[in-house]
Amino acid sequence: MKWKDRTVSALTAATVANKGKDRTPRKIRIFAGVLSCVITAAAAIAVTTADRASAAISCGSPRGLFQTTDGSGRLGAVVDTNGTPADYTPWWYWDHIVPANFEGNSNTDLFFYRSNDGQAVFYTTGTTSSTGTASFHLEAAGNYALGAGWTNVVVGTFDGRAGNDVMLYNRSTGIARFYSITYSRDSVTGVGVVLPARLGADQYIGAGWDILVPGNFQLGLAGGLTDVLVYSQSGFAKFLAPTGSGAVTTMSSYNNWGHHWTQIVPGQFGGDAHTDLLFYDPSGGNFASQARGWFNIVVGGGVLTTAPGGPGDHRNWGNDWAKIVPGQFGGSAYTDLLFYRWPVQGSSNGRGLVQLTNGTGLLVNPTPNAADWDHTNWGVWDLIVPAQFAGSPYTDLLFYDNGVCLN
Repeated sequence: MKWKDRTVSALTAATVANKGKDRTPRKIRIFAGVLSCVITAAAAIAVTTADRASAAISCGSPRGLFQTTDGSGRLGAVVDTNGTPADYTPWWYWDHIVPANFEGNSNTDLFFYRSNDGQAVFYTTGTTSSTGTASFHLEAAGNYALGAGWTNVVVGTFDGRAGNDVMLYNRSTGIARFYSITYSRDSVTGVGVVLPARLGADQYIGAGWDILVPGNFQLGLAGGLTDVLVYSQSGFAKFLAPTGSGAVTTMSSYNNWGHHWTQIVPGQFGGDAHTDLLFYDPSGGNFASQARGWFNIVVGGGVLTTAPGGPGDHRNWGNDWAKIVPGQFGGSAYTDLLFYRWPVQGSSNGRGLVQLTNGTGLLVNPTPNAADWDHTNWGVWDLIVPAQFAGSPYTDLLFYDNGVCLN
């Protein structure tokens, strides 16, 4: 499902000669790639007339609000270089905001893309502490026209070198395009620039895929390249493996995955170093009165190992979660989850509920102070982007409201 769009002017970024890639530990690079999929997965349901019709009216300028989490369920402001909270309005209209690591530090960078005119902007982020207090900065590192009409965006390592690259997909045509990303910072001015370069020819991977999920799905983790799961609500799914030159091969394929999954969330839910998956079906499928959440452990080759009906197959979840956001919210070795529900019309009772996972497919109610983990006064957010902005061990969040009024 595509979002409404708004056009802004384009800029031309400078050309960069050297590929200054991400040299952070592989765990951090994988984390950035895995986080990117939640945006792609949510794009199939996030901003549609049907969803927003029952939500509170949200009209006006787009807004970007950066928040920290503290491991105890509480949110706090990300403070910018002016000493004020990083709460930007008016901001810009975008279809996709995807976390990545282009610069190579421990902070998350951001890739913005708008479908109607094909504009893409790369932003790096960071923290400075010259005054003794860490402050956040957001720095534009390149504005490009990458072509209109792309419906899905995936960030990962696709060119065989360390660092994050970009994959764009058009659901109508079935075409995927890969961009190898170069980052360089001028030694005199200190200005950083990201340069995307086409990686191979456009690839036909099939039309109609609703959800694309990056992760590590191959046996032996395939030298650090990012694999991609593609899923259609027709019930078909494929695990695709990149070649490093802009092409992909099929690892495994399925034709019986069901027709109702609206979100597929990646994380570490109890398996090995491969990326595990949480499937969410608000309709309940064959269990229509009970929304379903199903944790699946993935082993090499794109093989799922969790049988239906086990402890990780939940048939009693709420049916109105607009987004399920993965992150490190409690400090364990497993991926935690933030569940977000739209506020109803005429109110500000949007809900953000943090749940921890324990590696066995079960959710854990956080303690102590359980009320700190269940927020019941949130507004309308079209995107919630998990990232690292403030330098803490916990996942930070970018809340984004595109400002479009659909009521």
